Amino acid sequence: MIIHDDCDKGEDGRAALALVRKWTNLWNADQNKFIVPYYYPDGYEDEVFGEHTGAMSIEGIDANVAHFERLTCVKMKRISEAEKDDYESVVRVNWDNKDDACSSGIGRWVHADNRLNMRPDCYTWNSGTTVNHEFMHTLGFLHEHQRADRDDWVIIHPDLEGTSNYGKLSFPEWEDLGSPYDFNSILHYYAGRLPDGRPTIGMRTSPMTPAAVDRHWPMSAEDAFQLSAYHGCEMRNKCAEAGTMRCGGPEHRCQNEPIGYSCVCAEGYETVIVDEVEVCVDIDECAAVVNPCDGAECHNHEGGFSCGEPVKEVHEAVLMIDGTGSYASYRADACQALEDMIKKMKDYHAENGETYRIGVSLYSDRYFNYADEFTRTTPRHFHISMPITDTLGMTDDDITYAHNQCLLGLGNMWNGWDAREDVLSGLMWTRSAREMNWLENSTKSIIIATDVGFWTKEMYGTRTGQGTQGPNVPPTSLSSPDYPTLHDLFIYGKNPNQDGGMYSYYPEAPAAQFILDPSSEFAIDHLFVSVKSGYWATQTDAVNQYLGLLDHVSRTTGVDVFMSSSIPEQFQHIVLGLKDFLDTAATSSAAIDECALGTDDCHADASCSDTHEGYSCSCNEGYNGNSFSCTIVDPCESLSCDGARQFCAFGACACEAGYEMSDGSCVDVNECAIIADSASVTSLGDTILVPCAAGATCHNTDGSYECDCDGEGWEEIDGICVNEKAWKQVQTQYTIRMHKVNGHLARLLENLPTTRFTRNYIRKMIAKIQELDDSTNEDKYLCDGSDQPDVGDDLMVFDGETDCKLASQIKSSLVSASRKWACARGSSDRLVRHFTKYHRQFKNRMCADE
Repeated sequence: MIIHDDCDKGEDGRAALALVRKWTNLWNADQNKFIVPYYYPDGYEDEVFGEHTGAMSIEGIDANVAHFERLTCVKMKRISEAEKDDYESVVRVNWDNKDDACSSGIGRWVHADNRLNMRPDCYTWNSGTTVNHEFMHTLGFLHEHQRADRDDWVIIHPDLEGTSNYGKLSFPEWEDLGSPYDFNSILHYYAGRLPDGRPTIGMRTSPMTPAAVDRHWPMSAEDAFQLSAYHGCEMRNKCAEAGTMRCGGPEHRCQNEPIGYSCVCAEGYETVIVDEVEVCVDIDECAAVVNPCDGAECHNHEGGFSCGEPVKEVHEAVLMIDGTGSYASYRADACQALEDMIKKMKDYHAENGETYRIGVSLYSDRYFNYADEFTRTTPRHFHISMPITDTLGMTDDDITYAHNQCLLGLGNMWNGWDAREDVLSGLMWTRSAREMNWLENSTKSIIIATDVGFWTKEMYGTRTGQGTQGPNVPPTSLSSPDYPTLHDLFIYGKNPNQDGGMYSYYPEAPAAQFILDPSSEFAIDHLFVSVKSGYWATQTDAVNQYLGLLDHVSRTTGVDVFMSSSIPEQFQHIVLGLKDFLDTAATSSAAIDECALGTDDCHADASCSDTHEGYSCSCNEGYNGNSFSCTIVDPCESLSCDGARQFCAFGACACEAGYEMSDGSCVDVNECAIIADSASVTSLGDTILVPCAAGATCHNTDGSYECDCDGEGWEEIDGICVNEKAWKQVQTQYTIRMHKVNGHLARLLENLPTTRFTRNYIRKMIAKIQELDDSTNEDKYLCDGSDQPDVGDDLMVFDGETDCKLASQIKSSLVSASRKWACARGSSDRLVRHFTKYHRQFKNRMCADE
């Protein structure tokens, strides 16, 4: 299947195809890679298109596909055209059909070349992502915007819907790898506009807005993960291996990367390297050159700062009282409790300086008939007796007024009778009513006084006058189809969907999610229920009914139930327990959801569940383990691979390293026959080493091979064949470079102001320069073992007119030096990453005006 003019239509996308052959036929256990051979037909290097030649294209393509080996368990191996018949499947990179420009077939073809068309300018397309885009097609992936679930994220222009490069796959065609939709994928087309003004690919939430595609070179993290998952290789979860404190605390998120991991710090924190480990530390905003408080006193604290007095916590509590039935006779007790709570809150503020706010709302019994419901002059079965008010500034007169408002509100409620309460609707109305005056950033609690518990439709069946059950999902906003806001339904008790006007109510599950689920916009931090005994069979019945709300939400706390022998005693207990109520709500508010933050230790193939004490993990279906280490159920358990040098891998028989399968048996591989002739392939700063490089002779052995560094003028150093003359030249080159770097770094440091940031910058730069020197061989030879030093980018210029430009030149020189001389295993990439990060931090902090 050839996709014509792939890149002309925008270039991009990823969707794993379930119905094509994967490249799993050449597994190299020693390298832990699947080998995918590719070659250029003779004459490709001589092709010309504009200013680009085939030779330039080969260099660009090789540099791009080298990243597959670095980032995934697939290795693209370049071979010669003469060697292609040695492989069952091979990729042919050609320009036989000049109209195809950049395109590819899908998946692996057997006993036939996989045709991949690359015009000599293709390697420059789409910020360099086109090459790997087309190779991803060959490896079995279609475009990201063709996924079976793409309609949840984007909208395709009607004129393109169903065409070859935009048609949506069905779920049987698409292999779901658990991948989130990825706008950064190199397989996602960029969005353009057609003549009617509509985008080719629009956002689902805003169809006229072009899709926000930002393809990441050489591939996105999801591209790398999904390619390995598609071929059955497990990408290490470095975050899980490092533990929850990987980035310095549970408030920060460790982000798994194709190579290593990174820390996504909470707001007010930044990443630093401590003992070669990246962690998040607090940003001291008060130490900035410009005072963020504009001259006022600045107070730094973890994750932020405040001006003047340090920010204190705001506690909000609403006393929710049954305004009907028995409670009509105990108005004085209820309102005296309110007065006492206000006075206590004023004392709390005096003790700790935190803000305390209180309000009162009233709710009703469930049981009404039509006449009682709508013939009264002012039917108020839900009512705000007092909006949430800051207690600190309340005078004695204000407290008396609040007391009287409480009495008036209870007196206006219909007395009703003692039926099961309408607690759930009352809770929803109390939390959603705008007039309640809830603040956005506060600790929220609701304290309920009740005597007979709440009822459900299942308990009362279809009794006349009970209304209808409302929606079975929690509301997500205050809007309703028939009234301006959700709480209007509760204030007047109207149900537009029921004859006679009786109101509907929300059952337990949606009410619990609305009030208790932390993900809800309206969630409170804790619910306290004070129950008067007498209407319950046992105290356990009362407690279990309210705690049953927790069955509907994913948290193990959120409700506390208390019993009292009488209504007056009930209000006394509420006043006495007020401080405990407020403190419990504050503790619940501060609870951390490690699963949502991504700071849990669960394995990549395990599910995380938040709990009050922390979190729990469980391996996903099809995996076994203790949830911190999950392994896929081994298909090899039912497959016997008992031949000589055979073993089972990924559900198929494979050979030990150095052997290959032939007619069901493992035979020796002649590595010397397939080793490349050149010492290395160098392009765009990347060096790919090959065994038995120039200056060495290869000797095949049973299951392996040996290399002798016997070339004239070559010497083996640390297992690498090095040209004697070249390494001496390079030693001088390294010494000259670092002398220049050190001199200009000293000049830069003299100009910098002395702050905590600059001190850290100096310390980190000096430490990493020392590490660079320690990582080089004592003779300072090039890491790739080439016979000639590459001096093209060693004529360093340090003519920066400003500190920022000079710092950039120093960084570029150190990055280049790290790539050339940091020979210790893994040190090159690590040093490049560190020098780049330090400069980014320097630029953000010191170069904002440039």
